[in-house]
Amino acid sequence: MLKEVMLEKANKYIDIIYHNLFIQGIVETNIDPKAICHYL
Repeated sequence: MLKEVMLEKANKYIDIIYHNLFIQGIVETNIDPKAICHYL
């Protein structure tokens, strides 16, 4: 039970990190946001 909860929290944390890195990558490379919305 505890292990599952920890895994769930870890997965959410990882998702947030990847999402932030993805957004940062878009900002740094100046890709058209409309093209990126397809991937989000």
